[in-house]
Amino acid sequence: MTDTIEITLPEKFTYDDYAWFFEASHRAMTQTDRVELNCCRVSYLDSAALGMIAYLHKQLKARGSKELIITQPTGYCEEIFQIANMYTHYVKKDSPSVH
Repeated sequence: MTDTIEITLPEKFTYDDYAWFFEASHRAMTQTDRVELNCCRVSYLDSAALGMIAYLHKQLKARGSKELIITQPTGYCEEIFQIANMYTHYVKKDSPSVH
């Protein structure tokens, strides 16, 4: 089993990405205990996207204490995740290593 699978979210992450995200997240769940969502390109996401992320978290937990990590969130993405309490309830924010 792979340590981490990274899914890079598109610039505009919306309901239109459901099929793609469902496939990528399902594949990741079967291969790892830790899924990272790379948000470096996200300039827009809608409530359906937040719902898809929350659902992925639920599915990972159902498979046994698997982690969902957010990496490289854009300022926009960071603000939306804070407002929607995503860090409190669903995802962890990756902490950059201090050297």
